[in-house]
Amino acid sequence: MYGVRVEDEFSSAHSVTLADGKRETVHGHNWRVAVTAESESLGKTGMVCDFKDLKKTLASVLRMLDHKNLDELDFFADTAPSAENIAKFIYDKMLGDKRLKGRNILKEVRVWETEDSSAFYRV
Repeated sequence: MYGVRVEDEFSSAHSVTLADGKRETVHGHNWRVAVTAESESLGKTGMVCDFKDLKKTLASVLRMLDHKNLDELDFFADTAPSAENIAKFIYDKMLGDKRLKGRNILKEVRVWETEDSSAFYRV
């Protein structure tokens, strides 16, 4: 298995309901995101995909989240803006990008809410 990974970051605010049922106050994070693409084989280019394409795709999705209150985005209207769901949002949006469309290479999106706490969505 071959793989590549790119990273980027964005800043946004959110609030979630905690396990005790209490709603947090709105607060912000500087989120770090890593995206992993994998393939059993390499094409004519000798790459899983071009780093540039993966970076551009990720950046275009992160622009939707950057400097936003995630609680106010349509995607999170009925879904908690947790790190896990943010990872799934990024994954879904990246799959729809023309640079990756039809390619089954996107395997994991990992989101760090803090320097030492991350969540992921993996297929």
